[in-house]
Formats: sequence, C-alpha cells, structure tokens
Amino acid sequence: MTDRGVPTNSGIVSSISASLKPADTTVVRFLKDVATDIKGAPPVPPVGAGSVQYVIKRYTDEVLYDRLTTQAAAEAFKKEVQGMLDAARK
Repeated sequence: MTDRGVPTNSGIVSSISASLKPADTTVVRFLKDVATDIKGAPPVPPVGAGSVQYVIKRYTDEVLYDRLTTQAAAEAFKKEVQGMLDAARK
C-alpha cells in the first residue's frame, strides 16, 4: 500500500494503518515522530528560471576575471534573467 510512499493525507494513513506491513508501520510511526521537524518545501521557482544558476556563474566569472565591473555585471544579469522569464511566459 505504500510502494510509492506514505500518503500525506492523515485520514488516509489512519484508514490504511491496519492493513500495513510491519515495515510500513515503522515508516508511518517514524514520519509521525519527525513531523514537527519537517518544514514546508521551498516555493517552486518561476517558469524559465531553471538556467539562472548558470547565468549567475557566468557573470561571477566575468567580474572575478576583471572583464566586467560589478555594476555592469549586475545590470547585464538582471536584463538577461528578465528576458528569460519573459520568454518563458509566452
């Protein structure tokens, strides 16, 4: 019943608990024990933002190798990323 993981709905977990194998019962108990320590997932990045990390690295390299000033790199970065986001929204 938990081949694809434990359901997040506590009502469903309660309704299937009696049918679970011992190992699955242990997992459910563990998840209940750590529930207060688990934080929500970070927000999903905007569509088109997947390549931003590569753009950051490229402009960082440009600054570190004195090919761009920090101001010029920041302006170019902002323009490029905004273009990526705008293109993804179309």
